Amino acid sequence: MTRDYLSYWRSDTIDQLPKPFLLNHGASNQYDRVSIGDTVWIVTVRNGDLRLVGNILVDLVTTYDEARIILNTDSLWPAKYHIISTQENAMTSCDLSLSDIVGELRFDHEDDRLHPENGLIDAQQVRVMRPLTTESGALLRARLDQYNFRTFFGMLVNGSDSDGSGNDESNANELKLSDDSKNEIVSALNLLYQYLDLRMMVPDLSHWNEKRLGDNVPVLVRLQRLMSMFRAFQISWDPSEFSQGNFIDPRQDKYAPLLRKLINSTPEIQRHGLRVRADQMAGCFNVLLSYRINVEKVLSFNSRLLEANWLYLTALNKTSRLNNAICQNLSVIDEILAEFICPDQREFTVENLIRDYEYPDVDLFMLDAGCW
Repeated sequence: MTRDYLSYWRSDTIDQLPKPFLLNHGASNQYDRVSIGDTVWIVTVRNGDLRLVGNILVDLVTTYDEARIILNTDSLWPAKYHIISTQENAMTSCDLSLSDIVGELRFDHEDDRLHPENGLIDAQQVRVMRPLTTESGALLRARLDQYNFRTFFGMLVNGSDSDGSGNDESNANELKLSDDSKNEIVSALNLLYQYLDLRMMVPDLSHWNEKRLGDNVPVLVRLQRLMSMFRAFQISWDPSEFSQGNFIDPRQDKYAPLLRKLINSTPEIQRHGLRVRADQMAGCFNVLLSYRINVEKVLSFNSRLLEANWLYLTALNKTSRLNNAICQNLSVIDEILAEFICPDQREFTVENLIRDYEYPDVDLFMLDAGCW
């Protein structure tokens, strides 16, 4: 049975190495308990922050003298035991804070956890190598996977060449938006549709952040797009507040025409002399958006059905016919929601958003198709 270990390296030792460096070798007098197939997680501590340097998948446990021969170098730490990973299994180092999960890490040891004080870790707590529980090993792998996704996403956006071959840059360029796509116009309606799309994928608004969605690149791109649109339309990034309509300031003159339009489109208000207040606009937006979210669920009812026969086909036809009727009348709701979002009907090109508002220059269709 393979195991995961947490192993500490001093920060001044790491600072002497290139940045980044290939993590294919480690040395410690404590590595006598490590076996082939184990994973050694390398960490350091900087100003009380536990940071992940990377991991070494152990392909060989050997002595100092043998490691000198295998690695063909005399520049090795003079420890008794050395672990080596093959070139195929070796990873490039990272510098990743674990401060948000340090309290969740558990060791398969009598002293089963770290003890941060005011969120800070004393390096003395990690100087002794200890085996991690299976769950903690999985937690570190998930964090590293998230980091790798984010790094790859950065390569997609920036077009950087990660290995010097030019292949990564070529792939990234293929995923960039075309000139025609960059000339497309983005309005408040597009913001609404992006919001609904992401809401269907991630219903829990508390998960709408880069940390929670960073391990799923297509969803992360959608989040980045929506955040960019919020900045362009000068709406604070708070999805929960947005859904409540709390971004609406009815005291601003730009909302006056919309308020008159809403009153004039509701004969019952004038017929019965109902009192209307401008501060009810947020509640109106919230009701309409809630309805629109539920309608989106109805419209996707048949989305996973590939084929149908017999009476199943009858059911499919009837639900599809009703959904088509709903789609033809959605503008009644969507146009009002868009006017709430941007009463002065501003528009941007995608190129404007990329240049000024950090809109990801990534072809979402190609990304969804797995062309990366």
